[in-house]
Amino acid sequence: MRFRFYALFGMLFLFCLIVDVLTFGGLAHEGAVGAAFAQSARAESPLAHTYVVLGSPLAGAIPAVNAAGQSIANAAFGDAYEPMQDTPEAASDLLFSASIGPLRALLMLCYWGAPVLLLLTIVAWVFRTRPTHLIKSARR
Repeated sequence: MRFRFYALFGMLFLFCLIVDVLTFGGLAHEGAVGAAFAQSARAESPLAHTYVVLGSPLAGAIPAVNAAGQSIANAAFGDAYEPMQDTPEAASDLLFSASIGPLRALLMLCYWGAPVLLLLTIVAWVFRTRPTHLIKSARR
């Protein structure tokens, strides 16, 4: 049995994507800074805006997903909420400006890891090993 790198990269991509969609969807529904972050991400950060667009319907439809995303976002980005309220037009810059704490660092790893892992999955799938048949068997 051969090790399939594209399966490993694909699973890691899905994990990072789920974490990002949960976190940024919950952050977009956060009461004080959610709307400011969503508008700022739309204007300045296409990747964060993609996660907000994917996560907002899920967070709005399922309360447990919203609660989980908001708790992750509060734990990681809670110290950036006050400056975000002061300058809402730069909310995404303030959110990503400094990496304080291990949870924020892990979320930033997932944030940038999802597109990189998607690219690695595609490349590994294109260059996967295939069975080689050198001599065709005779038809009977």
